[in-house]
Parts: sequence; structure tokens; C-alpha cells
Amino acid sequence: MSRADIILLASVALLLFLLPAISSEFFISQIATRVLILGIIALSLAFLAQEIGIISLAQVMIAGIAGYAIALMSQNSAGLGVEMPLVVAVVGAILAAGLAGILMGIVAQRSTGIYAIMITLATSVAFTLFARQNYQIFNGFDGLAGITAPTLGSIQLSETYHFYFLCVIGSLAVLMFTLYLRKTPLGLAFQALRDDRQRLAALGFRPQRTVVVAFGLVGLIAGVGGILLTWFNTRIAPTSIGLDVTLDVLIVAIIGGIGHPIGAFIGALVFVLLETFASDLIDRDRFNTLIGAVFLIVILLSPGGLIGFGRRVVERIPMLQTIVDFITRTKREE
Repeated sequence: MSRADIILLASVALLLFLLPAISSEFFISQIATRVLILGIIALSLAFLAQEIGIISLAQVMIAGIAGYAIALMSQNSAGLGVEMPLVVAVVGAILAAGLAGILMGIVAQRSTGIYAIMITLATSVAFTLFARQNYQIFNGFDGLAGITAPTLGSIQLSETYHFYFLCVIGSLAVLMFTLYLRKTPLGLAFQALRDDRQRLAALGFRPQRTVVVAFGLVGLIAGVGGILLTWFNTRIAPTSIGLDVTLDVLIVAIIGGIGHPIGAFIGALVFVLLETFASDLIDRDRFNTLIGAVFLIVILLSPGGLIGFGRRVVERIPMLQTIVDFITRTKREE
């Protein structure tokens, strides 16, 4: 990774690890932890949109598949599935999400624009309806409950601060993965796919296979978010992966901005703060109106999201622009 990426990761890590010392338990459990989980899932959507130019509304479904997988390989209220060792369960759930991403990529490999959006949305809705009606595996509408974060030795990961640090590690891992992937030859192939599929094919790449690989990789990211979300809620049900949650993740990604992976977490922070404190501002039933208004304001003022707005602010402040120019010049020299 470039020096700028390393500085960004180090700054974010320092902030996240120091946060429990300067905030309350409520903020950690109900805001910070939720921001990290939602940000991971939104990152999988934003990465696809930015790197290959496809907006997938199936990322919540893929995260839900990982959630169901970890639930079926753990103790749950319905007694379904087979309990597995922790490592096997976690790796199996992430791989299940990656496989779901590959299958989604196969379905959507020839689609672009509105057609890709619709086919991924249709697949997501179909899976949600199937999970709601299936009782042999998914326990229907009630879903699977009683799924708690495991214990590592004497450390109970379901405890508020332990689970927060688990989410921090997961968030930093996927953020590092995406920042690294963007600089690799595969990441450059993704960008070429976004810019011109025909030119990519002329270089010897197969665009359809590149799309499938991209979906598989972001499926792994969504899988991490799905496992953490299931442990956080201690349950997974069709309502956890419904259309409303899918739209929430889309809003988070757009508000934060898809120009940089960190934008997903910025958008998640704004969304969770509004959701948590909306009742102090307006009637709780009007939350959708509030988040819709914020969404429109951000889009109208900054089409690039909050990341784009931040870049414009930096350009207008000479000192900040000098720092950015120094980092950029150092990056080019490397």
C-alpha cells in the first residue's frame, strides 16, 4: 500500500482503539459497533460500484447467507444445523458468502447499469422470500435466535468492549484488504473493466470472469459483516436481510461516497447517528423522511458524497492542501 494508505489506516486504528477511553458504554455498543458492522457491508457495495462500475443490491443478501451459515453451525433456538468448532464455523460462513458472491456474479456478469441493479435486487428479494417460507433450514419468519459471540479462553467476545474490538479488527482487516486490492494487477483489471470492457477484452482478459471474481471477493467482505451482524443481534431472520435493510446499505454507501473505501464507514456513522437520535429531533415514525432529506441534501451539494465534500474542503484550505500535496508527491517518488 502507499504511504497515504498506511497513514490513513494508522490514524483510523488509533482513533478506534482510543475511543472506549473517551466515550460511554452506550456509545460503544449502540453507535460505534453498529457503525463498524454497517460500514463493512456498505463497503462491499461501494467497492463494486467504484472499482467495476456495478451497483449490487445483493450484498445484504450475501451477508445474510453468512449470518445463516454461522447460525446453523452454532447453537440456536430452533436446534437446526450442526454445531461446529469456532474456526470452522467462521471460515465456513465467510466462504459461503464468497460462494454466494460468485453465484451472484455469474448471474450478473453480462449486466450493467440499471439491469445489474434490478437483477441483483430481484435475487435478493427472492432469497428473502425463500428464507421466510422455508422452515427446514431457515426456520421461516422467526429465523434463528440465540446466536452469541463465542468465548476465546477466558474472554467472552459478546461483552460490549470485547465485541467492539472484534468489530474494529474486522473493519481494519477489510479496509486494509480493499486498499491493497486496488493497487494490485487484479485491482487495475477491475478499473479497466469499469472504464471499457472491450479494451479489457483486447488485452486478453475475459470481462465476464473478472466480474465474477470481483463479486466473489466482495462476497467475502460482506460475509465478515454478516457474521458480526448476527452476533450483534444474537439472531438472523428474513427481516434482517429485507428490502428496507438493502436500501439502508445503499443510502449509507452513497452518503459516504464511493470514491474511497473509508466513505462507507463515514456514511454508516451519519446514518446510525440519525437513526439513534432521530426520536430527539422528530417523531420516530418520520425517520425515513429525515434520512431521505439528508440523502437529497448530500447528493445535491456533493454528488461524490461526504468524501467528495471533504476533498473540496481540503482544496480550499491551503495548509491541508499542502499536506495532501506532500503525501501525493512522496507517493509518486515511491
